[in-house]
Amino acid sequence: CQMYSYEVKAKNSCSLDGVASGTPANAVVVPDLSQTFTNTKLLKASKGYYNDQVKLEWSNNNGSRVEYFKIYRKVYESADDSVLIASQNSSTAVFSDYSAEPGVYYMYYIQAEATCNGDIIKSNISSDIGFKSPTGIVNGHIDYTGGIAVKNAKVLVTKSSGSTGSSLQFDGTNDYTAVLNKPNLNPSAISIEAWVRTSATKSGNYLISKGTAYELLIDNKQPVFKLNNGALNLKFNVDTIEQNNWVHVAATYDGSIAKIYVDGKLKTSQAFTAAIASNSDSLFIGANSAKTNFFAGNIDEIRIWNTARTEEEISRDYGRILNGDETGLVASWGADENVGRYLFDRSKTGNSFNENHGFLRNSPSWSITIPTSSQLGYIGITDENGDYTINGIRYSLAGENLKLTPLLGTHKFTPTNKVVFIGTGSNIHNNMDFEDVSSFTVTGTVRFAQTTCYEEEVILNIDGEAVVKSGELVKTDANGAFTVSVPI
Repeated sequence: CQMYSYEVKAKNSCSLDGVASGTPANAVVVPDLSQTFTNTKLLKASKGYYNDQVKLEWSNNNGSRVEYFKIYRKVYESADDSVLIASQNSSTAVFSDYSAEPGVYYMYYIQAEATCNGDIIKSNISSDIGFKSPTGIVNGHIDYTGGIAVKNAKVLVTKSSGSTGSSLQFDGTNDYTAVLNKPNLNPSAISIEAWVRTSATKSGNYLISKGTAYELLIDNKQPVFKLNNGALNLKFNVDTIEQNNWVHVAATYDGSIAKIYVDGKLKTSQAFTAAIASNSDSLFIGANSAKTNFFAGNIDEIRIWNTARTEEEISRDYGRILNGDETGLVASWGADENVGRYLFDRSKTGNSFNENHGFLRNSPSWSITIPTSSQLGYIGITDENGDYTINGIRYSLAGENLKLTPLLGTHKFTPTNKVVFIGTGSNIHNNMDFEDVSSFTVTGTVRFAQTTCYEEEVILNIDGEAVVKSGELVKTDANGAFTVSVPI
């Protein structure tokens, strides 16, 4: 902002210094802030990356002219006016909103301002969606009566008042979700997985497509995995995907063999040795890249990995909601937004968020039709010591009551479940222990054959697994005696 004075003089040969026109005229050059924010210089808000805050970062084209930034906020897609939540000086390019409600989606706006000759000059506006996603942690232990550790028991977390969440519903006619190309969507090894519920039995029911690189689809009732423009066309030739039923479908490729899984079980495989084609195409959810075939039904919990997950990993995790920071995970779309036109990626690599966000095209809708809590949820699995940890349990607003239920085949536990409140100020729960009462006690001794010499320190095994009690291997005592709990 600069004021200038202008004066006109008339000059001729008789008046070399000129004759002034009179009182000088003053004029102010007002700074132009209309292009302060652009497509590359803009506001970015965090999308569930932090438990306690929404982090805002921005860049701009008029740093030397701007005096301060005004930040506004409103609930996303509400009719309310936005409200001012912060005023930051021009040397700042970051702000943390700690007052945001957990799980609530907000639209944030930023506008630069400067003063000039007593007037306030305002810039154009940049906006972005942001939200915080607080999480809780539950730890515990399960053992048989008598203290023997229970391995591979599951602890299922469910809402005490029923399941909540959402999925994406596609009409099979023209709607889809587009994810812009990034290098990490062109891996050399791959795993693709999603929960699907078809509403029509047809060919070309596309789940995931990245053009000539890779595709996963349902052909009538049969899953198909394609690589390199169909050079690999692996199909499980058994009707598996029944209409209006939730099913988990996964495909993997490690550079030598391609595999298809359904509900965590390997169904078919084929040798293939070509490198996965790399391209600059967008990734499409619910359509092929040519947008000539569209998915009809619901899709939920979609993941892409840059590794070929093992059969054990697929079986273990297909029914689990993951944190997003698992090794090799390059995109993870939980589809729990239930509002707006965006599908947000919650995955991260190290400390960097992958940000493979999707854009809803031609209005796929949000649906409360989701897999049951027994199909998909937060699950802990006990290790050889009987210990389990469930982290990354997301909650909304101040918190909610969650039920913990232990499961292992037909085994029975006491208590049958526990209810805990996970929320603000109460997001970590330790010692959530259970006892497996489906066992009987076996006692005996170990001695050398045809002798009366009893052996000490012999390790006991059940079904090929070493028996653990209180974190220690169960062994025979000095008299060769032992006591173990054996599952029914």
